[in-house]
Amino acid sequence: MANDVIYVKGKDLLNVFNSQDWDGLYIQLEAYIIYVLRHKYGIVKTNEQLKTKADEIISEVMELIFVTGTRNWCKENCPDFKSFLFGVVKSHIYDGFKAKNKNKEDLSDIIEDENNNQNNIQDTITEDELRATVFNELKNLSADDDELLVFECMADGIIKPEKIREELGIEPAHLNNILRRLSRKTSKIKNKIFNK
Repeated sequence: MANDVIYVKGKDLLNVFNSQDWDGLYIQLEAYIIYVLRHKYGIVKTNEQLKTKADEIISEVMELIFVTGTRNWCKENCPDFKSFLFGVVKSHIYDGFKAKNKNKEDLSDIIEDENNNQNNIQDTITEDELRATVFNELKNLSADDDELLVFECMADGIIKPEKIREELGIEPAHLNNILRRLSRKTSKIKNKIFNK
């Protein structure tokens, strides 16, 4: 079965990239990276500093995909190019923080309250595992990128629709549609997880 996995790479991947609305996609990537840095990793920087960091990350990801060729698109795992790109970005950010922790660099300029963060590690292990399980189940139920972004928001404690709209730059009507789709999927997931 593993032999049947098809990767899109090289010129084919570049052709797919060229067919995208890059301006719109770039803005979405920037917003996503800023959101992840601020809310998942607790980065305390100005919007301008975060935007600069987001631009650096996008540049690094483009290099991984198109220059070094170390990241190829597996269509079996990611049905569309956008989900592939967001996946590479998410993975790249995670790898960057993992490397910093491994090297025991001083994270005081990155983490707002390191002591509080360490105190909560014990409490968040099961929560993180549950979050990862739900995220994977959503992907199995063909949740789109918008649904996954809204789920990440809610998992980070941003529940109010106006706050989600503010974080992700989503119009009210569009968010309502996303929440409706997400609600149907999460109901199925709750039944699957808690009624085993």
